[in-house]
Amino acid sequence: EAWDASSRQHDVEEVAASGPSEQQQSQQELELYLELASSLCYWCVYPAKAPAAVEQEEGASDAGESDCQRMISAIVAGALPGTSASCSLSGVVAWLERSLPMLPAAVGPMFASALIGSAVPSPIASLESRVLDSGQIFMLRGADARMFESGSWIPLYRDWCDGRSFNALVKGTLHYEGPALLVLKTDQGQVIGAMSTTWAEGHGKFSGAPECFLFSLFPSFTLCRASSRNGNYVYFNSRNKHAPRGLGFGGQLEFWRLWLDADFEDCFVLESDATYGSGSLIPGGSSLQTRFQVSNIEVWACGGEEALKAQAALRERAEGIREQARKVDRAKLVENDFDKEMFFGNTFAASSAAHEKPEDLKEEALARHVNNTRFTF
Repeated sequence: EAWDASSRQHDVEEVAASGPSEQQQSQQELELYLELASSLCYWCVYPAKAPAAVEQEEGASDAGESDCQRMISAIVAGALPGTSASCSLSGVVAWLERSLPMLPAAVGPMFASALIGSAVPSPIASLESRVLDSGQIFMLRGADARMFESGSWIPLYRDWCDGRSFNALVKGTLHYEGPALLVLKTDQGQVIGAMSTTWAEGHGKFSGAPECFLFSLFPSFTLCRASSRNGNYVYFNSRNKHAPRGLGFGGQLEFWRLWLDADFEDCFVLESDATYGSGSLIPGGSSLQTRFQVSNIEVWACGGEEALKAQAALRERAEGIREQARKVDRAKLVENDFDKEMFFGNTFAASSAAHEKPEDLKEEALARHVNNTRFTF
């Protein structure tokens, strides 16, 4: 296994007592351990980007190597937030099991394929995204079993091709009832987001489920799982004009843990709240609130084909209801002669005139002619 259970018996805290130089060496050892473990898992999922495969395909290594390096840098920054002497190998292993429990899941099948010739698992499909790279996709899948086992991720909304507007985001996620990822990149390069199982209109009220979580992917990896059952998981309001319009996670009204307003201009994160676990989504910000400007926003469906089919069916049903509502049945509005004369008098008079017989029109015209010429000599 990538996270070797025997590493729990090796505690680097004992080295710290020997002196600063040995403590520094222990920090380097921990970073090396994280680099080797995470890169091994990454190469098992993306075998074409492993060093052996890269040597055969020159020129294709730059993107894969940079993605892997960014992933390693984010994991190291998340697992070792400082150079404190309290850092230990057992603590790092505990952090990996808590934050990225599914990261080594691809190692076993790859070794089985190499040793006994079993089928090679399919690599994770790449995404046409301006926010996520392959390493960040791998971290998201490694953070949650449902994410790891999900099939191809389908875009519900991408601001760079669907238009930068809250209405477009609402339209893309409308009636989707599966898990989906909100990912965004700030103008400073940070990558943060949330996973939600609920994308229904909340009309100014919170909804969601305990499976929701918040995350930061760059410059450091942070995972904030739901730690409370107060119900304030997701706030999604586009219709209620008497409540703040936008998309929020955690916290309470006006003080969300992560908030995007309907104009994508007033956006901020809080250091902590009562719904999600502690952790800084944007490192180096204010201890209370950190505002940011959005560079790109995307929403990716992770519920598979069944969730997409259900969304399409609900959309078709809703469109049918709206189309039926547009058609006014006048027979139901006109119950008697008074209503007909009162509300549609001109309409029915014109209709009656249009349906008169030609013979009646000729007789009426002849009578008018006789009256006009009766006293003419």
